Amino acid sequence: MDPAKAKKTLDAWLKKRSDAVHRAKRPSNGTPSKHLVKRAELVKVIRFIKELVVATEKHLASCL
Repeated sequence: MDPAKAKKTLDAWLKKRSDAVHRAKRPSNGTPSKHLVKRAELVKVIRFIKELVVATEKHLASCL
């Protein structure tokens, strides 16, 4: 995993998470707003984070 690409991807996901948290509020009445993150995107980010953890653990193991 390329560190620069991983950083850029992680930053983008963290920004999206921040946007979702700060805009989240209960609808006062009527239909709720659409979700900011679709299920397919969520699956992608979970896989990305798992791969990032594996890559980080490999690197740390090689340094110790």
